[in-house]
Amino acid sequence: MPRSLSVAAVAALCLATAPAQLINFPNFASTGGMTLNGNAAQSGSNLRLVPSVLSQKGSAFYAAPVTVVNGFDTKFTFQTSAPSGGGADGFTFVVHNDPRADTFLSDHAGAMGYGAFATSPAGTALANCLVVEFDTFLGTFGGFSDLSGNEISVHTGGTGNSSQGEGFSIGRVTPTVTFSNAVAHTARIHYVPGTLRVYLDNMTTPVLTVPYNFSTGGNYILAPGGAVGGLSLLPGGTAWVGFTASTGGSFENYDLQSWTYEPGMLLNLAYDPMTFVVSLADVGGNPGDLCFNVLTLNGGAFPNGWFYGVDINVVEMAQIFNLGAPFLTALDANGEYSLLVPGVPPLGVTFYGVALDISAAGLVVKSSPPTSLTL
Repeated sequence: MPRSLSVAAVAALCLATAPAQLINFPNFASTGGMTLNGNAAQSGSNLRLVPSVLSQKGSAFYAAPVTVVNGFDTKFTFQTSAPSGGGADGFTFVVHNDPRADTFLSDHAGAMGYGAFATSPAGTALANCLVVEFDTFLGTFGGFSDLSGNEISVHTGGTGNSSQGEGFSIGRVTPTVTFSNAVAHTARIHYVPGTLRVYLDNMTTPVLTVPYNFSTGGNYILAPGGAVGGLSLLPGGTAWVGFTASTGGSFENYDLQSWTYEPGMLLNLAYDPMTFVVSLADVGGNPGDLCFNVLTLNGGAFPNGWFYGVDINVVEMAQIFNLGAPFLTALDANGEYSLLVPGVPPLGVTFYGVALDISAAGLVVKSSPPTSLTL
């Protein structure tokens, strides 16, 4: 007879996290690890995407693909300066798998280094990409006008070419913060599969939230609208990440002062019918941190009750771990615990899990989306 599954919860403590692809530039006194194209260049401790000069264009990409499929959290501090003619045209943060990789750069002016002029050859624009524009010039292209000269707009053409035309926007906003004002601003772009959020100076309240998934895509917001597909990612769910910028008849400096990028976490739940073991494996934890995987049978309390939340600490972790200890197998070769399932499916139960990245101070610094497994 199978043993009763009346246990409330079990937990798994990951003693060895999988390596995460972290980008960390507290400044750009060194641009090692970056590929700079066009007019992009180091400027003191900043990375100047383009200078305040007529008709410039530049791009700067991390020199290796990074994991994006499980989500990511990126922050960068930027500043404009020395405007002429009101300043223009803007800069972008991009995620892409265009064949030109980290050497990509297209047209200047309103194309912002990723789009293309109407007269440019086919294939000029960036393809297979997601672009977050920080647009500082009110313009019109392809029959659609920008909201303002202070616009954040998310563009994609799916696996095809993207465009600076607002017909390619899946979400846009004019924030209350003016970001082209010679003052340093910090932007945060946080993606979890299904949702992209953009923050400006306030890191807790987004100025723009866009439904989007790299697998299934999103929806255009301007008529005639319609769905647009996701991206074709590189093996391992990776892509190139970086920035583009340009000037035209009006111009200003676009400087990056710092940049960090962290891939999201993912918890994989798997059941082996030969050993009756449910295994928990996570990816995306920060090197040096503890990865704490929590599993519960109490779906009604998941995820906002019981254990889950940013206030979890080391003491609470110990209590949860001790609660679950009788139901855990020994550490496996990856330094992870697994759950021995007492019975043979179908059992009519669902396990709910989440992976937490715990810093040395005992704080949750990031977590995976909740996942589940029914046996």
